[in-house]
Amino acid sequence: MALNFPDPGVSTIYTADGITYTYDAVKGYWRTSTLDAGIATAGQGALADSAVQPGDNVSDLINDAGYLIPGDNVSDLINDAGYATAANPVFTGSIEEQTGTMPAGTTPAIDPANGTVQEWTLTGNSSPTDSLADGEFVELLIQDGTAYTITWPTITWLTDGAAAPILGLTTVTPVLIQKVGSTLYGRRTGDGG
Repeated sequence: MALNFPDPGVSTIYTADGITYTYDAVKGYWRTSTLDAGIATAGQGALADSAVQPGDNVSDLINDAGYLIPGDNVSDLINDAGYATAANPVFTGSIEEQTGTMPAGTTPAIDPANGTVQEWTLTGNSSPTDSLADGEFVELLIQDGTAYTITWPTITWLTDGAAAPILGLTTVTPVLIQKVGSTLYGRRTGDGG
């Protein structure tokens, strides 16, 4: 069902299929007082079934009025309740970390784009580079097995007597790297050393 909202300069109230919409001039869009109260009619429920659902990719979303177009930054959208969808998220349940693998080679970038938890099997003495921005972190699950060494970028180590952790030869050594401001912090997070 397509809705043909009137020009808000002419009318700020519109009814279709038993649903009344009111134009919110402050926020610049049509909304229903019924949904804002947390109660939906059968007609609204049917509309919701075809609406954007949790987990949908909204980066290419275009609505009938053209408010969102491909390439728009949707991180600053405000929902009907007035919450910024990206700036103040509220989580229920658990957060699933993205897992991945550290890039191959002996000079890989420590980059959360590869996952916030990354497996890293050393293939030689290695010198990873810092690709973290302020507030980002990566947990590395390092498998050595051959007594290779790692020459870390400048890191303030918070465990192991303020020194880089000793890698386990037969166990995985978990190491958390995080950036605060321009400072990298690191710590061994398990008993793998």
